Amino acid sequence: MYVSSDQAQIGLLMAMNSMLTGGPYNGRVITVLGINHILEDVREMPIIGGYVQAHTYFVDF
Repeated sequence: MYVSSDQAQIGLLMAMNSMLTGGPYNGRVITVLGINHILEDVREMPIIGGYVQAHTYFVDF
């Protein structure tokens, strides 16, 4: 998905989901979400993905 998101230059908000289909990460999803300045040769966008497992080892009420 691309949405226009910048008033000063050509920039698009990019939201992309990619599912891995092989190897040890089969079925995992990587999400890219950030501004994409398409006229720049190289650009960086954040990757959001996976999950976290939390474990409670000790609670002292």
